[in-house]
Amino acid sequence: MSKRYVWLKLDDGFFDGKRIKKLRSIAGGDTYTVIYLKMLLATINTGGVYRYEGIGDTLADEMALELKEDPENVRVTLEFLRRVGLLEDIDGETVELLEVKERTGSETEVAQRMRTLRAQRRNNSVTDSAQCAHNVTLEEEEEKEEDKEIERERKKAAKPQPTRHKYGAYNNVLLSDTELEKLKTEFPSDYQNRIERLSEYIASTGKSYKSHLATIRSWARRDGEKQKERQNKYTNFNQRDYDFAELERELLTQ
Repeated sequence: MSKRYVWLKLDDGFFDGKRIKKLRSIAGGDTYTVIYLKMLLATINTGGVYRYEGIGDTLADEMALELKEDPENVRVTLEFLRRVGLLEDIDGETVELLEVKERTGSETEVAQRMRTLRAQRRNNSVTDSAQCAHNVTLEEEEEKEEDKEIERERKKAAKPQPTRHKYGAYNNVLLSDTELEKLKTEFPSDYQNRIERLSEYIASTGKSYKSHLATIRSWARRDGEKQKERQNKYTNFNQRDYDFAELERELLTQ
């Protein structure tokens, strides 16, 4: 698979937009604007989505660690972005920066290489007609390959992600239909109890996990290992060898 290069696009009117002007006009506005730009860059590979992982005490604290900015400045920036419609809360742990998708530019490694080759050929004047014909044919083939690569990347990006539904008493365990069926198959008698256990834990600790299915599986494996340890504790003891006949003689002679 060809490597893809991604960059942030800022038009010449970016700083003339009303929301950016408003952000820069408040005290510390230039700092908040820089933080916003760093947020855009930090989420460029996730389509603007940032998921709180529980590393910091709050979302602002965690983003401040990643951006190397002051937590209070990050908090103020997040509040402003919410207020003016540049940031949206997806759920209690996930936010989306709404401008990222429209400001993201990308190009595959193949496309970049072909563009560079075409630029080089335009700069090199070729007088030999046979060579010219060969170059035209080669360029057409390369353009076709480039188009195919771009189409493959487009289809890959457009592939819909499975919808995850909320489960558990606190509606915070996220599972797709396929993941739920896997749980039912692997834990037919207590899959619901395992979902509730994770739901209560997330609600009480505020922790987050990238895959709730993987977390439930990990906990199940850990529970199995603990059960084996408890069994071994009571079965793998050192049994002493006794000569019961000799013991009996000793007791009778006493």
